[in-house]
Amino acid sequence: MSVLAIPRPKPFSISAAAVAAVGLWLFAPALAQMVRAWSTQDTASHGFLIAPVAGYLAWQRRARIAAAYRGGATLPGLVAAIGVGAIYVAGRWLEIDFVAPLSLVLMIGAQMLYFGGWPVMREAAFPYFFLFFMVPWPDLLVEFVSFPMQLMSAKYATMLMGLLGIPVSRSGVDIHLPHYDFTVAVPCSGMKTLVALTALAALIAYMARGSMRRRAALFVAGVPIALAANVTRIAVILLIATFAGARAAEGFFHGFSGVFVFLVAVAGLLVVGRAIGLRDMLRSADPRAGAGPDDAESASGRPCNARGGSAPGLRADARRLPHGRGLAMLVLLLVGQAGAWAMRPLHGPVVALRLERVPLEVGAWRGHDLGRFDDVTMDMLRPDAYVNREYRAADGSLAHLAVIFGHRKTSFHSPGFCLLGGGWNITSKSRLTFRPRAGSPTPVNRFVLTREGDEAVVLYYYVEGHRATTSWVMHQAHLAQDRLLGEPALGALVRLTVPARPDVGAATERGLQLLRLLHPCVVSVLESPRGQRKAA
Repeated sequence: MSVLAIPRPKPFSISAAAVAAVGLWLFAPALAQMVRAWSTQDTASHGFLIAPVAGYLAWQRRARIAAAYRGGATLPGLVAAIGVGAIYVAGRWLEIDFVAPLSLVLMIGAQMLYFGGWPVMREAAFPYFFLFFMVPWPDLLVEFVSFPMQLMSAKYATMLMGLLGIPVSRSGVDIHLPHYDFTVAVPCSGMKTLVALTALAALIAYMARGSMRRRAALFVAGVPIALAANVTRIAVILLIATFAGARAAEGFFHGFSGVFVFLVAVAGLLVVGRAIGLRDMLRSADPRAGAGPDDAESASGRPCNARGGSAPGLRADARRLPHGRGLAMLVLLLVGQAGAWAMRPLHGPVVALRLERVPLEVGAWRGHDLGRFDDVTMDMLRPDAYVNREYRAADGSLAHLAVIFGHRKTSFHSPGFCLLGGGWNITSKSRLTFRPRAGSPTPVNRFVLTREGDEAVVLYYYVEGHRATTSWVMHQAHLAQDRLLGEPALGALVRLTVPARPDVGAATERGLQLLRLLHPCVVSVLESPRGQRKAA
């Protein structure tokens, strides 16, 4: 029996090397951004491991990937690369940080399709899609998920302590024991465990033996397992505080608890996987990798390629990437780099907005500054300028005003997230309209809140220049429009909080009355940089 040697495809060429080098140059800011996020953000620290793991998984399947190569899908790959390049350049125009790392991974897929074709994409599907786990989550998504996780962790940990017969109460994310108070802050929400465990669940599900349905179930189970592990961690801290004192609870275990909760989550993941019938969840080799093109003959006695055909099915022109296609992709990447640099001046200029010019006295209301926001709020919002004031009317009515401006802010989220985190419960939501002292009718969101016998009305909306909206999405669209036109992105969140006891309706009217007076002043301050530019 003789073995017919099949020429191994050689996908590397000078043109491919040039494409890789220019692609790395184009996406170097995105790569640097990801490394910074991995180094500084708890929810992204696992990113350093993703690319090596994906590379190892691809190396395991190297024989199949090489055998699958038949020449690239030129037109679909080219269209995909053009689309990703446009997304990347648009993301830089609009200064959306999340887009650049995402575009880097998408461009890797476009290049695989362009040079390798659909068969290569199929063989390398999981190693490639695993790379998406190294993309840091956008801040808004982290906030959107972490706040509910904070609340659920606090709620279930409190229920667990109650079941154990320990007197405990909860207000929002604050848990109160007789001699110890614990706040489930964002770092304690379990968000870090959730993000890392999601990636690990996908990896274990891929490696395990079992049906696709069972492996998908294991992946989905990562979310409740992460929450349960975090609830266990908080409960253990509370138990230590109850029986050993606050100092013991805030000592070694509190610092070590991050590792503890992840180990508990991994153990839970393996138990669930075993329970649903998955096998070999931690094997070191991939049996699905199969035989490569240099393996011995198949059972039929014929040398096989990836499609089960004979050796002549491997075309001679598939041994090396055509230089013409490599040159076309090289030109495309160079055009993308030129576009990214040429459009940089279209970014709206950063301005130093003087929000302190919003008057302290309006009508019958007199205000005074409350100073700097707390550190947690400052770190979350990162404002370029802000107003933090309390206004008092002649009849003694109070209202708290916050105006937050930031050209490079990472997030403009709904105040509902912060309010829930502060222990407030939202009892009703509605949308109202008020007519300012000067200008057209302006929409405003209204929340009615309760907390331990207190009641408050929150009125908030977004302003971008002279435009006002209750929608965060529309606000971002207004900011994007200005940036594309080279104008300053002058967006701000306006929030007014009014005590609602004893009459919610009267409190709402007092708040709207103050907004009627303040809104034209806020718009005037936001519009002033544009007026200065026109005058110049």
